[in-house]
Amino acid sequence: GNHGQSLAYAARAYGTQATVFVPEGANSLKVTAMRRLGAEVIHFGQDFDDCLMESKAYAGRNGALFIHSANEPLLVAGVATHTLEIMEEAPDVNAVFVAIGGGSGLCGACLAGKGINPGLEVVGVQSSGAPVVYESWTARSLLRKDECDTFAEGIATREAFAMPARILWDTVDDIMLVSDADLRRAMLTLLETTHVLAEGAGAAGLAGLYQRRDRYAGKKVAVIVSGGNLTLDGLADAMNKERAW
Repeated sequence: GNHGQSLAYAARAYGTQATVFVPEGANSLKVTAMRRLGAEVIHFGQDFDDCLMESKAYAGRNGALFIHSANEPLLVAGVATHTLEIMEEAPDVNAVFVAIGGGSGLCGACLAGKGINPGLEVVGVQSSGAPVVYESWTARSLLRKDECDTFAEGIATREAFAMPARILWDTVDDIMLVSDADLRRAMLTLLETTHVLAEGAGAAGLAGLYQRRDRYAGKKVAVIVSGGNLTLDGLADAMNKERAW
């Protein structure tokens, strides 16, 4: 997704090629975008975690640099710039809602946002069908699931990764779960009211805020919408199943 596209772009900019692993049946828009940016895309396994294991093995076999999608300090520093920009544009913001996949984006929001304003509330949002980061944060223990069940592939992960998990244990104010139905409603609400086309993962922050709308009434809240890789079939599916709020 966004991680693969960013690495493909950076690799091309420095005169090399990224190799990106994606699951079988991966979002076609994401695959096309990565290839257009010069990446070699290899389909493997059923989900993110299958790809993670195979990409590590591939890097070992070929002497390539393995770049994790979450356990990378420089990656967290890079994605943290989204919250840095929020704090520069709206320094009086009270809270930020961020989707959770591997956790790098949420870690970045905590480190940058609270580094500027320690009173900033940072809330992570995860699908109830893929709750491993939420459960790890609650238990203060690194957990792994055998499976996950959400249409939002950008936040469909079965494992809590060590570096982001430990950052979140010390920094994030809250992590919450939302249903796939709420993710679809948030997608359609963004499209209908702001003309922003977001995939399920990209709409997670808004789904969380809507669930907590009474608590944050009258406050200034930022929602990070990260992920616009929504296919026409995905949009049609959302429209057939749900309606905007």
